[in-house]
This record gives sequence, structure tokens and C-alpha cells, in this order.
Amino acid sequence: MPEFHVDEPLEAPDVEVEVDGQWWPFEARMRTTHNDGQLTYSVQYHRDGSTYLDTFPADRVRLDTVDRSQRRK
Repeated sequence: MPEFHVDEPLEAPDVEVEVDGQWWPFEARMRTTHNDGQLTYSVQYHRDGSTYLDTFPADRVRLDTVDRSQRRK
């Protein structure tokens, strides 16, 4: 069975995700370790006034170099 780790909204780490060769800011919401050992991140992002969730493999996710937590308070 996969192992899940869910971050609380104010504790969610800021990450960057590689999309089409460019790195974009996101919030990591959940980390999943799958039965085959694969690691994925479910991330949240905001665009055009809406909030979206998407999942990416770990090799396309890195910690953000900018602290964006102020926008969540």
C-alpha cells in the first residue's frame, strides 16, 4: 500500500516544479511513496484567481529558493 504524507496548509513547503523546461512556484501538499518505490508530489498552485492541484514525479520537484509563506498567512 502506498505511504502518504500530507502537509498542513501553513506547513506546506514551497517548491518549484519543472513544467515544459521551466521551473514554476508551487506548494507541496502531499508526498506519496508508491509500492514500487516511486516518489510523487501533489502540489497546489494558483492561476487566474483559481486554485489547482496536480501531481508530479519527484525528479521534477525541488525546494524553492524563495520563501513564499507570507502569502498563506
